Amino acid sequence: MSNNDEAIADIADEVPATVPADDFARADGEIYGAHWHVFIPTMVVAVLYFLGWLLLLLLGQGEGTLAKLFVLVLAVGVPLLTIHAFLRFNTTRVQMCDAFIRYHPGWPKRFLVDLPYALVEHVSVRRGLSGRIFGGGTLVLHLTIGEKVYVPDLSDPDGACEAARAALAKS
Repeated sequence: MSNNDEAIADIADEVPATVPADDFARADGEIYGAHWHVFIPTMVVAVLYFLGWLLLLLLGQGEGTLAKLFVLVLAVGVPLLTIHAFLRFNTTRVQMCDAFIRYHPGWPKRFLVDLPYALVEHVSVRRGLSGRIFGGGTLVLHLTIGEKVYVPDLSDPDGACEAARAALAKS
């Protein structure tokens, strides 16, 4: 049995069946998830291409090549962008555990990362335009080696930042 198998075997059996048995559910600490504003780029693309197509229809160019391109983007591109945003929304999360910060920066990244508190120098929050307007943001972990780790699109980046600062103070 490998180390990973032993760790999995040590999971408590009393985890309710309705709670997913993922690595976030097994650790202590509040989980900070993604903000709905990850869907804004998809909505902007859908609205702009629809308005462009509608304008071409009103101008009598609804059968032209450009109108067909707009319809193609609406039929294929928008659903793909929606799927991408949905996957990011469901996979982006961060959690302050006893000895480390566990985070997943969202799809298409595959693995969770456990970052020991000893590697984190300080934490901050970064917001773009949609974050300022709607309240989401990115948690920035400044490492002792001079690198930065970004956990984007969090719904409560200030809460995650405060929890990380409190955990850093304790460690």
